[in-house]
Amino acid sequence: MFSPTPKPTPNPTPSPSARPTADPVPAPTVAPGAPTADPVPAPTVAPGAPTAAPIISPTPAPTVHPTKTPTFAPIPSPTPAPTVRPTTTLGPPTSAPTTEAPTAYWDYCADTDSGFDFDGASLLANNLGGAGPDFGDAEELRIGPVATVNGRDVDVAITVASGDYAVASDYADYQGMLGNMGVVNVHDGTTAHLRFSFVDAITNAAVELEKFYLIFVDIDENKKENRHSERLCVDDGEYATYVVNEPTTLVVADGATTCDGGAGGSTTFSSSAAGFECDNPDDPANLGTVTCADCDQCAESGGALDEYFPVEQSERAVLFVFRDRRSSFEMHYEIPCDDPGRKQTSI
Repeated sequence: MFSPTPKPTPNPTPSPSARPTADPVPAPTVAPGAPTADPVPAPTVAPGAPTAAPIISPTPAPTVHPTKTPTFAPIPSPTPAPTVRPTTTLGPPTSAPTTEAPTAYWDYCADTDSGFDFDGASLLANNLGGAGPDFGDAEELRIGPVATVNGRDVDVAITVASGDYAVASDYADYQGMLGNMGVVNVHDGTTAHLRFSFVDAITNAAVELEKFYLIFVDIDENKKENRHSERLCVDDGEYATYVVNEPTTLVVADGATTCDGGAGGSTTFSSSAAGFECDNPDDPANLGTVTCADCDQCAESGGALDEYFPVEQSERAVLFVFRDRRSSFEMHYEIPCDDPGRKQTSI
């Protein structure tokens, strides 16, 4: 699930940390941010929060319906102090990006220029990659308007950038929009390479936005190791920096190649904690704590699922910061799965 992050109110200044290495970072909705019972700024796809890159989260073995993964949608003003990561400049990535001087997290979000936001936006097309469910629509997932530039409405159109795109058999309820977040369904054992493009609502011409934010939430996995997990990969040149909660359940790793194996660098955000449909966020600006008592599946398990709760939604999210003017960006969302007998998942 992914969602845009609107202009938030400045919050306490956390100390940024250097960009994580291949080792895990200490402790994740589609239209254009995070955390505990009290609003926490977790990573969100959201200007103003990328379902699933896209945003998508695995469900426990007994559940046949896929859960929502990264969601994108706007986020007002979270409170926790996430960790600011090193900035990678747009353009050809360098082998050793520099780390910015310490800056308060909300300094990034206090000067958004684009107004990128899903509040008031509608699902205009829901046929990503020609997979439906609205087969008569253009082959895209379009949400709008999400911004206004020079007095003209702007939509965000999500399309398949390359490769095949597959969905689960019961994907219709997990594709499109959920509240003010975008949701993208992805079949187990596959990768969705998605492009997010800003276009004029009338002419469809490319439109550049500047200084906006997008949060992906609900990046988790099935409680069984051989079932699906989730992995979000973004090339270094696609964004300025990213923010994760402290602590986080995401395993953050730098890559020596781009997400598709080409020359350059990338960063992956992999799930490490089990998720259930009951812990899926419904508001990227209000990520909180889900206890066993809040989840019927856990409450009725006779203690069998107690070890997986409580769930801190902000610890499963990542927020991307975009500073320079751009009309599009790309992300890869993968659902690794070793069990050939179950192929039902969404991101």
